[in-house]
Amino acid sequence: MAQGNIHIETPLEVIVKEQAEFQAHPISTNAAQVLRESSANTNSVQANIALLQAGKAKAIFTGQQLGLFLGPALTIYKIFSTIALARLLTAKLNEAIVPIFWLHGDDHDFEEIRKFHFPTFSPEGEVALSSVELKSVSVLEKVSVGRRLLPEETSGCIDALSASVSLLPQFETLLRDSFQAGKNFRFAFLQALQGLLGDSGLLIFDPLHDLAKQESKALFRLALDRSEEIQALVQQDTEALRAAGENEQVALRAGSPLFFVHTPNESGPRFRIQWKQNRYEAIGGGETFTREELSLLIDSAPGRFSPSALLRPLLQDTLFPTLAYVGGDAELRYFRQIVSLYPLIGKRQPFGIRRMSAFVIEPKTLRLLKALQIEPQDLVENTEQVLSQVRGDFLSSQEFSRKQLGEFTRLKAFYKESLASLEAPMEKALSRNLNRIERALSGVHARYTQVLETRDDTKSVQLRKLLTLLLPKEHWQEREISGLYFVLKYGDEFLEKLTAAADTWAERLENKPQYVSLG
Repeated sequence: MAQGNIHIETPLEVIVKEQAEFQAHPISTNAAQVLRESSANTNSVQANIALLQAGKAKAIFTGQQLGLFLGPALTIYKIFSTIALARLLTAKLNEAIVPIFWLHGDDHDFEEIRKFHFPTFSPEGEVALSSVELKSVSVLEKVSVGRRLLPEETSGCIDALSASVSLLPQFETLLRDSFQAGKNFRFAFLQALQGLLGDSGLLIFDPLHDLAKQESKALFRLALDRSEEIQALVQQDTEALRAAGENEQVALRAGSPLFFVHTPNESGPRFRIQWKQNRYEAIGGGETFTREELSLLIDSAPGRFSPSALLRPLLQDTLFPTLAYVGGDAELRYFRQIVSLYPLIGKRQPFGIRRMSAFVIEPKTLRLLKALQIEPQDLVENTEQVLSQVRGDFLSSQEFSRKQLGEFTRLKAFYKESLASLEAPMEKALSRNLNRIERALSGVHARYTQVLETRDDTKSVQLRKLLTLLLPKEHWQEREISGLYFVLKYGDEFLEKLTAAADTWAERLENKPQYVSLG
């Protein structure tokens, strides 16, 4: 693999062949202390920290923004993927490969993470996607989620969840002990992870820890001092991404270093900074700085700075001997925008590994699959085809929309071509009428969707229930339903089967979902 060329689906044999090009090095005393304070105090954890401190191990990272009650299932799938891959490579390479979770506490998008979704089953047999959420917290203020405190309503959310789902006492206790009102959000998340994973050997790194902020100063200064060069290099990688037919994940802003400033202190909102009229301005925050003032502030108050999504991987790989990062598609696109930055820190870009995806098949889900004679793999991988087969002559809502849009697009082209030579007033009248037709067609599609979703024949009802469980809101289950829901309901059975699924994924590193049957 060429320097900096990241693989979205790296074959296992490539990692085995090229891993020797990644050099282990001792991590700093500060980084080791952050790991000790953030990770579970188990024998395997302490052994892994000691190996990293001695320069005798390489790391495989994953990470995820904080979410209420650990957020969607993909969070847990990332972690189990990373643990399984580290275990497999340790055996194959006969050297220590350590799994580490980066606790994303800097992100400020509270709206995105304040809900916990889970399926509910009524005595009458109905299936619904339910949720609990933190409603009292301001989502407008750009305070890092990791600095927020859990509100009083948190315990009420747990009560509502407990009233809807039969929870195993051991794991309900873990949930209540971790997510207590008044506790820092990231400490609650961290405690739940520690209790969930036991002696798995997973290390957790908290970048909001004071010692971690001290360790980040050198990279923030580099990002400031060489901001123009970094901007040009990222632009170069972004254009290469576009040339490959893909959209960039992060939009670049001229004159903005790849980090945020928090004002008036580390617990305050964070703002993008931009070079304007010979000063850096915190956009929306009111403060301005000269380059020298910003450099001094990085040195004296590093807690007031947090990395962007493009700088964060470089911080991780500056502090640790990183071999690979296990993430989702969006994260791996971040990495393709920073290929050219790694020579600035004297490192080779780690391998990018797409995490395991999984679908959990509960007993109710299995009964619906059998009744409809559907295999879960077919529903997931050939959704439109399977839905058409089950529904008979009825088009799915998406297929109806595509056909409708295609016909209307052809109609517009016909009219515009036929009337191109007419005077401007006629062209304007045509445009107005086409807009009216488009609005009317939108109403027709909405009505079609409503009728389709309310059909009461047996197959249609069963199919709606099945889609709620496996493809809720037309998304993969792992993006909507929380992984902790399955832990709370099935406990060790779910954790053991998820471990086995992750081991299977690690052996192949295929971009295909695993299917986990429970009950």
